[in-house]
Formats: sequence, structure tokens, C-alpha cells
Amino acid sequence: MFSILDTSFLEILWIILGIFWVLVNTFWLIQMQRALELVSFTSKMKPQNVWLAFIPVFGLYWQFEVVKAVADGLGGEYIRRGIIPREPRPGYNVGFTANVLFCCVVVPTFGILIAIISNFTRLIHLVKIKNFTTELEKIIQTQMQFSQTPEAPKKWPAAENVVVEEELKKNNPNRFMPPQTAEEIERRWKKK
Repeated sequence: MFSILDTSFLEILWIILGIFWVLVNTFWLIQMQRALELVSFTSKMKPQNVWLAFIPVFGLYWQFEVVKAVADGLGGEYIRRGIIPREPRPGYNVGFTANVLFCCVVVPTFGILIAIISNFTRLIHLVKIKNFTTELEKIIQTQMQFSQTPEAPKKWPAAENVVVEEELKKNNPNRFMPPQTAEEIERRWKKK
């Protein structure tokens, strides 16, 4: 029978959490790389550099840099495209929370509980960034369909000019004014 304080049970639980963390972190890094590839113009980090988060001690620091680069890149891309994002730094708060919780896993008493919460917050951050990148991809596709290039002015053939002139006469507000002769106009503007 397993006891919660049984050493073998805790070791098995840590192994399961470690495997779960590697899987979650792999999918998280794939999504962060995709997001950075999407915003490569506004991002300061190269997309392939996200994988440095797997380096044992350096990865604790690098995961914060990845979250910061993705949040700043997505926010900058939204602004560059003329769209106000829902968050100024999309996904930064959730990602920062997940990273802090992961760094707190070494707390002796509550390490396993914090590890479980850390994995779930990492999943929440992954889904949030996936939603932002999907939305941004749709915006990019829409903006590409309706390009913003100015069109050259059209030259109207002579036959159409008559139609346009008639239309202007119809829309001219002076048509409601009484007709004026040249003498009336001259008298009106003549200095007294």
C-alpha cells in the first residue's frame, strides 16, 4: 500500500511530472518559435533561440526572455498593423506567472504541488499565445487580400465626361439659387 510519504511513490511522481514537464515545455517552445517567426520583423530574438530554455540552469533565466520577446513581438506586430491589442503585451502576465512557479519548484515542502500548477499555467500560456498568433495570422491574410497600394487615377473618356457633368449639375447646391446675370455678379462684387 502506498503512503503519501513513501519515498518510491514520491520518486515516481517526480518522474511523471518531469516527463509531463518535458512534453508541455516542448509544445510550449514550438508555439513560442512559431509566434516569433510570425513577428520576426518586430522581435529582437531569433525564433530558433527559444530552444536554449532546455539548458539546465541557464533555461531558468532564458524562459523569462522568451516570454518577454514573444509578448513584445506580438504587441509590436499588432500596433504595426494598426490594430489595438487586447493586452499591451499579449500573454506576458500568464507566461511570467508560469515561469515564476516553475522556478519555485525547488521549494522542499510544496515542490510537487507547485510543479503541477506550473505545468497547467504553462499550458494556459501556450493556448493564449496560440490564440493570439492565430488571430494575427487571420489579420495578416485579410490585410494581404485587400492591399493598400494606391491606384492610378482613371482617365475618363469624353463620352463619360458628359454624364459626369450632368451628375455634378444635379448635385450642385447652386441649382436652387435664382439665376444671376453677369451684371448682377459684377454689381455685387464692385467696390463701393
